Amino acid sequence: MTLELGRRLRLVGERRAKPNPEGVDLVLAPGAFGSGEHETTASCLEILESLPLGAARVLDVGCGTGVLAIAALLLGAREAVAFDVAPGAAATARRNARANGVSAACRVVCGEMACLRPGRFDAVLANVQSDVLLALAPFVTVCAAPGGTILLSGILWETVADVRDCYVRLGCAHIRTRMLDEYATVLLRR
Repeated sequence: MTLELGRRLRLVGERRAKPNPEGVDLVLAPGAFGSGEHETTASCLEILESLPLGAARVLDVGCGTGVLAIAALLLGAREAVAFDVAPGAAATARRNARANGVSAACRVVCGEMACLRPGRFDAVLANVQSDVLLALAPFVTVCAAPGGTILLSGILWETVADVRDCYVRLGCAHIRTRMLDEYATVLLRR
């Protein structure tokens, strides 16, 4: 598998293709949800490329394979926490962090969101279903530092206004919404 995304990112399988000297290769082993091929993951990765990630602390909520956390690190973030409630997803995220040489900067957490400390992240990323984004909205917003970026995807078209408005009511400023084939990606600032 080789998949070009955005201007610099390229997703490659464990058997790497020829290195990409002009961009960033992200190695993904199969396992959990989030191969990068779905339109929501691709949209997040493309937007992630445009964010100022230098020295940022990043939280990836519902990390699956860890693709967003790992991409953030490869694009310049200093530290990432990849969080998921599923042990299989956490194991896959750890394996992918090792394969990309970022395991020292990528802490994988499996469990309850209460174990994460609020207000500590420059960017919070969540590519999960709309109902989960709504249920986690109070927690996701407080995990972001004031002025921090919140990138949400996995939002079906018919629920995009509900999700966006929920986060705005919690004190976020809407930056933009990107409509995809069936889903949407929403970028906010706390």
